[in-house]
Amino acid sequence: MDIYLKRAILHIIDREAGDPVYSQVELDLTTEYIRDYLTKKIQKLSTAQTKTGVLVENSTIGQLANVAESDFTQFSEHFVARWYDTYHQSEDAPSADVFIVLYEIYQQVFGRLPAIR
Repeated sequence: MDIYLKRAILHIIDREAGDPVYSQVELDLTTEYIRDYLTKKIQKLSTAQTKTGVLVENSTIGQLANVAESDFTQFSEHFVARWYDTYHQSEDAPSADVFIVLYEIYQQVFGRLPAIR
């Protein structure tokens, strides 16, 4: 599996501060340790047991996803804000780092060609 990282940003959920801390600068994907870290996290999420789905295009999240490539930073802030609305209701939810990553996965298919005699 080849993972092509396009864009990434890190936002911080600080439970003591009360609101997410939104980064205005994307992560530098030319830095090897950042690429390696994000790639490993994506690989852990991309297993045969992973449940997938399709966003309904006219849903709130579906509409947000439509602008992910054109306005990535704004998309990531709105996405995290929507998620945080639910997350912060739990008294046990810890502070956290939230990575929003735009990427593509290329599957390599290996096989044998039949022998021609």
